[in-house]
Amino acid sequence: GPKRSPNTWIFLKRTCCEFLITEQCFFGGFQVEVEVYRRDSKKLPGLGDPDIDWEESVYLNLILQKLDYVVTCAVCTRSDAGDIHIHKKKCQEVFASPSKHAMDSKGEESKMSYPNIFFMIENFEEVFSDMTVGEGEMVCVELVASDKSNTFQGVIFQEEYAIIDYSGM
Repeated sequence: GPKRSPNTWIFLKRTCCEFLITEQCFFGGFQVEVEVYRRDSKKLPGLGDPDIDWEESVYLNLILQKLDYVVTCAVCTRSDAGDIHIHKKKCQEVFASPSKHAMDSKGEESKMSYPNIFFMIENFEEVFSDMTVGEGEMVCVELVASDKSNTFQGVIFQEEYAIIDYSGM
C-alpha cells in the first residue's frame, strides 16, 4: 500500500477509530469540535450522549473512512475549438481529513479545518516531480470518490488552472 506519514496516523487503522462531533455553547452560539476515539476506548460516548451531533458524526465518518479518493492532475492545452488535449497525467490515491497541514513547511502540526475537508497527497514530490507546465499549458485537477467495492464513483471536484508567466513583467 501507499507509504503513510505520521500526520495521517488515523488512516492506518480505519476500522478502529471514530470521529465524533460535539457542540459547546459560547456566547449564545455553538463551537464545533471534532474528537477522535478508538472504538475500544473506555471514553467512547454512548449512543444517547446529548453532546454528540450524531448526524454530522455519521456523515464525517462516512466521508473519512468509507470512501476512497483519487486525484488526477494533468498538463493540458486547449485548442482554438475549445477541446482539451491532455499531454501528461498522473493519478494518486489521497486521504480525506478534517484537518489541514501547512504546505510551506514539513512540520507535523495540523490545524482542525472541519467542516472543510482536505485531501492529502502524501508523496507529492515523488509522484508529480516530472509534471512540468510550459507556456500556453494549464493544469487540470479532478478528484474522484468511490466506495470500497468501486461500485459507485463520482467526480467531486474538477478545475482547470491556467499558468501565467509573470517573469516578463
